[in-house]
Amino acid sequence: FSVYLFTLRMFYASYDARTPFLLNLFENVVNIVLALALVGRFGLLGLSASFAIAYGASALLTLYVAARRVEGFDLGSLLARLGRMLVAAVAMALCVWGTARTVGGNTGAAAVVRVAAGTVVGVVTYVAALVVLRVPEVAQLRRRLLGR
Repeated sequence: FSVYLFTLRMFYASYDARTPFLLNLFENVVNIVLALALVGRFGLLGLSASFAIAYGASALLTLYVAARRVEGFDLGSLLARLGRMLVAAVAMALCVWGTARTVGGNTGAAAVVRVAAGTVVGVVTYVAALVVLRVPEVAQLRRRLLGR
């Protein structure tokens, strides 16, 4: 999760290395405990889940700590925006998965076709979902690209 890593930078920028250390310690402990619990039963999928859950929980904790420390940090608004982006990402993942199951193959040129089709469908789906969900950053990007 980029949110977790970027939010940690805020603490480093304010010359606070202790807080990121503690947050990273939390993330690693959660990751190790979940990996031990999930890998034996689910294999690589369990390891992936342990990473995702640990980073997700750590991102939420890091945002909470940042909101408590920085006056004016609007956690509710940020979480609402991130929630919309998550919905867009899920829509994109479903469309890419559907495309990958129906287009191309696993080897050679067919694999290239599958990857290309999945990439195009993914980008179009994600951008369309962001527009439909009215994510404010899309309007900001549009203004910058079009020169206001």
